[in-house]
Amino acid sequence: MRGWIKNGREGAALGVIMTDLDSFKKINDSWGHDAGDQALVEAGKILKGSFRREDLICRFGGDEFVVVLKIKEGGDLTDAVKRLKTNTRTFNERTEFPYSINFSVGFGVYDRESGMSVQQFMKRIDLFMYEDKRRKKTAEKTGAGLHKI
Repeated sequence: MRGWIKNGREGAALGVIMTDLDSFKKINDSWGHDAGDQALVEAGKILKGSFRREDLICRFGGDEFVVVLKIKEGGDLTDAVKRLKTNTRTFNERTEFPYSINFSVGFGVYDRESGMSVQQFMKRIDLFMYEDKRRKKTAEKTGAGLHKI
């Protein structure tokens, strides 16, 4: 990311999407670690099917993934997140696994003019992801509708 930011072309932007697999611990605890491993594989397939070949998809931590993509405008990033949500919903409708896969998502466009370091930017995206996770948990407890992109 640092290299792209330093050497990137004018007019192109860097978008980052960070995801966290919701209820991953519950999958491991309820159906075992083999099921948890399979859930990670299926999550990877959903991610791979949601983004372009040139987008970088990587596992960031235990059940977190990061997608880095070059975009022309902010709407491109929002469209990418919508594709992820649609593909996740389709997977859950068609799956025969005893669990659902859902992601909490944080995303943003890196602004070269901000002076923000890659580390600061990633921390901000991580905060957005955890806000999404908290919002879902609150909605689940209160029975309120979930925020949809």
